Amino acid sequence: MLIKAQGYCVARHSLTRPARLRCLRFGKDKLTSPMNIFNWLLIGHLVGDWLLQNDWMATGKKKGLLTWAGTVHYTIYTTAILFTLWLSGFGDKNSTFYLLLSLFIFASHWLIDTTDVVDRWIHFFHQSDIVMVRVMVDQILHIIALVIVTGLVLKEWK
Repeated sequence: MLIKAQGYCVARHSLTRPARLRCLRFGKDKLTSPMNIFNWLLIGHLVGDWLLQNDWMATGKKKGLLTWAGTVHYTIYTTAILFTLWLSGFGDKNSTFYLLLSLFIFASHWLIDTTDVVDRWIHFFHQSDIVMVRVMVDQILHIIALVIVTGLVLKEWK
């Protein structure tokens, strides 16, 4: 027997059969908070930009505006974000919105990673050009893009 508790499903063990977790996705009623959506997007970002990016992608995407390594990375990243949105319960929306959202996610990630926006930011604000500052500026720009995606999802949801 499964007991639903605040959108999560927890298994209640039975002596006669093993417990199975059947409820993975949230229902529509659970996706009312902007932080819930943002948290799912942040998980997708961490998976797509950190866990699933290898050295070939990380170095190859810097070699030009359109590289095979970059295209693979941005596609994996976009898929990870869309998958976490699906897990959040947002997967039942129309395909046109999903297509436009995926184009925005792909393009924003591509522009942040490929162009010199991080270099320009560091130069404009006279920040130290060290690796940690570069990584933080890059990640904050990605988080700003996720905030925009959160707003778009909330607008479409209502």
